[in-house]
Amino acid sequence: MNGHGYSSLPPEKSAALKRAVRLQWISLGVMGLIIVAVGLVAGQSQAMRTAFVEDLLALLPPIAFLLGVWPGRAVPRSTPTATTARCRPATSLPPWPF
Repeated sequence: MNGHGYSSLPPEKSAALKRAVRLQWISLGVMGLIIVAVGLVAGQSQAMRTAFVEDLLALLPPIAFLLGVWPGRAVPRSTPTATTARCRPATSLPPWPF
């Protein structure tokens, strides 16, 4: 375990997370095709337009999952960037006012 990305997890959890990410991408693709199909046949039907909006809202959970997992894949930089060099914490903090 090197502490970078998914490899910082135990092997069985890392494999399960990779599988979950792959399944979320597949579900996004399938739902995208369904949304396109519903959008093409919706026409003036209020029920089909409602189904279209419902399908669009169904995209939110997989997107939220993928966005939540995304920072865990980032590999930390070994050298500080300009932003981190400017934002270093103070060496001594003032005491609490109360």
